[in-house]
Amino acid sequence: MSNTRNGKIARLPKHIRDGLGRRIENGEPGKDLVEWLNGLPAVQDALKQYLAGHPVTEQQLIERHCAPLLAQPQVAAMAELFGGGEMGEDIAAYILELQKGLPQGALGRKPITAYCHPPSPSPDQTKSG
Repeated sequence: MSNTRNGKIARLPKHIRDGLGRRIENGEPGKDLVEWLNGLPAVQDALKQYLAGHPVTEQQLIERHCAPLLAQPQVAAMAELFGGGEMGEDIAAYILELQKGLPQGALGRKPITAYCHPPSPSPDQTKSG
């Protein structure tokens, strides 16, 4: 294999990595991807041979295939639409997580809920009666 990476995913046959990439691009949820991958005989053989049989996890899929998506120009453009800076990048990451079926915060950005504040009480609520 000419791939310089050495994790679980990198040790899988190229045709399986390519199929995995297509499934991710099509938005298949991480739990379904892990189930599919770990059910393939070629993956089971590779995991036994190189990795003591430990199955592939969703987090490994995120690290290998999804986190690099944050570097795409479209994501930077989306971040700018939301005001740029850290908040814009976090919102863009959140949207990407939704599109890819990833859990919130999976791409290592601040969860969108960090920007949600409880509403201020209305003047009627602050009056004591």
